[in-house]
Amino acid sequence: MVSFYALLYTIYYYIEDFRWNKKVNILPALNCSVLALLLVGRSGIIVSLLLLLFVFFYQFSFISTFSKVKRILIITAVTGVFVYTNYQLLMQLYESSFGRFIELGVDMTGREDINQLYLSKMTGDPIALIFGVSLNDPVFERFDFNLHNSFFSAHYFWGIFSLVFFAIILKCFFVKGNIFYKGLFAILLIRASTDQVFFIDFMDVIIYYLMFLIFNLSTNVDADQPINDKLICV
Repeated sequence: MVSFYALLYTIYYYIEDFRWNKKVNILPALNCSVLALLLVGRSGIIVSLLLLLFVFFYQFSFISTFSKVKRILIITAVTGVFVYTNYQLLMQLYESSFGRFIELGVDMTGREDINQLYLSKMTGDPIALIFGVSLNDPVFERFDFNLHNSFFSAHYFWGIFSLVFFAIILKCFFVKGNIFYKGLFAILLIRASTDQVFFIDFMDVIIYYLMFLIFNLSTNVDADQPINDKLICV
């Protein structure tokens, strides 16, 4: 869970820094990714690297061709020197961080059983669809009733009303709004699909905050232009 909180606070930093200063600095995402690699959790590693790639390519889209070439050359040179001088250390980090990937691949280690059972109960019983699925089952008990999926958690607590909430979430990606907020929102939702970390949790506020920002910008037809004009890539 440490990597999750690191991801959460990194994204919150990006929201506020972007909102007030119009800056996109890649260093917070890089720090978050390094921490996730050290903590070896597969979900944390994947989502943190997604955040790093998203920030990198978002920056990339706003700089000139000359700056793009210069940045690629600098990154390639620095990376090459760093790998050459720290090869043994990097191999140790690779073995420790990606050891579970090597051992388990993308196996969901029980999550697939939970997903299949919850979906079958939800779609096979109208009462479960309306009021939420009962967790009185040996499969759920084996995993300490942890659904490992925030969307299932929302349905468990809210029942059919969660489907309305999911529709609102989906709408966020189709309204006019800033792509940076939408990208951060998508990354949080990907993380939410791998663990029971949102919905009926005190960290839900960041989800609602991003939804508010996205819908608030969508009401202003010129919302994207001032943000993109003032963007500073660091």
